[in-house]
Amino acid sequence: MAPYHGNICPKSRDILEKNKLKVATDCTATFNGGDIAEVENIEGTKNVVNIARRTCTCRRWDLSGIPCKHAFSAIYLKRHDPNDYVAACYLKKTYMSIYDNLIQLINSMDIWSRGEDPVIQPPQYSRQPGRPRTARMKAAYEKDKDDGTIIGKK
Repeated sequence: MAPYHGNICPKSRDILEKNKLKVATDCTATFNGGDIAEVENIEGTKNVVNIARRTCTCRRWDLSGIPCKHAFSAIYLKRHDPNDYVAACYLKKTYMSIYDNLIQLINSMDIWSRGEDPVIQPPQYSRQPGRPRTARMKAAYEKDKDDGTIIGKK
């Protein structure tokens, strides 16, 4: 990941690019004068996008942290960079800081010191009341070979 040139991780970047393509053909945004926009789809449905809170009524932006096509439309209308509205968990800087720590090594179990507590034993077996089962219970996916025909006297 270190040689990757970009601010956003590759998979998140791909989702952003797909949403950019959808905006060009599907969405038209209108602002109310503040940070809230109404975005109309080509199908006729309308969604409300709040850029300051980073929310959309379709909830894709809320759940994933990556702007949906409605959010892209509103962000483009404000002439802002959509990359600034991606959640911090998708940034390369965050990814690198997560994997920056080293895992500390430990000794093998042979070298560990013994504790003073008694050794843990498995629970004792107690026979359940009733007649023991002779045939196992079949799983739901196992087919029963009985086809319903009766042989013998009625």
